[in-house]
Amino acid sequence: MEYLVLGLALLAGTLTAGSPLHRRDLSPIKEVALDMAPNSFDDQYRGCGRMMEEELQELNRTEFTNNSIYANAWTIAAAEWRNRRGRGGIRFTARSWQSIRFGHFTSASLRYESTQNFGQDTFFSMETCYGVPIRDFSSFPEEEEVLIPPFESFEVTSVTRNGSRALIQLRSQAANSTYNCEFVKEKRCRSRPCVFSTGWSIPRDPPHLWGLLLAATALAAAGGPCPATAPW
Repeated sequence: MEYLVLGLALLAGTLTAGSPLHRRDLSPIKEVALDMAPNSFDDQYRGCGRMMEEELQELNRTEFTNNSIYANAWTIAAAEWRNRRGRGGIRFTARSWQSIRFGHFTSASLRYESTQNFGQDTFFSMETCYGVPIRDFSSFPEEEEVLIPPFESFEVTSVTRNGSRALIQLRSQAANSTYNCEFVKEKRCRSRPCVFSTGWSIPRDPPHLWGLLLAATALAAAGGPCPATAPW
């Protein structure tokens, strides 16, 4: 895998690819220290990507049909994510040479101009091995959006401040995760053991968005070599 170099502003929260960027509000600034996000659900779907894709359609159908509370909450949350491209009023802090993860899918942009609209408190310049370009799935392709997975870890190479603004530079380290194929294990592996391949594979068929999310670790763009995957 190879590096994909990004200029981005952090979005605090799980994000979608179908809404315009919003400028931050004028709320009081809260400082939040970045860490390895130990409570993240960081499943990489290593070796079970195809099986998980097979389960997704049925999973969504049964969950929405059988659980009205879940279906209603999903609708409300989806609308909120489209209106809010993250949380305003937060300044993230980090130490040089520290290892960090975002712990959730995080939106980034290849266009510096787009990042100016994300906010004005914390900006990141990032090299990612596992980020996935989702321009073809976005309602705003001009943003050149890239989705960073929750399991990618980064080394903080530099932290600089300019007045009230902070710039944090990151370099990809590895894919670190606690979970792998958890849903498939629960669904298919109760009566018999499951063996998941540890190799990466790029789907043969033209991928849709879920395929990209599940195969995030298999995709990269031009640049330098990436580090190997490591357990978390």
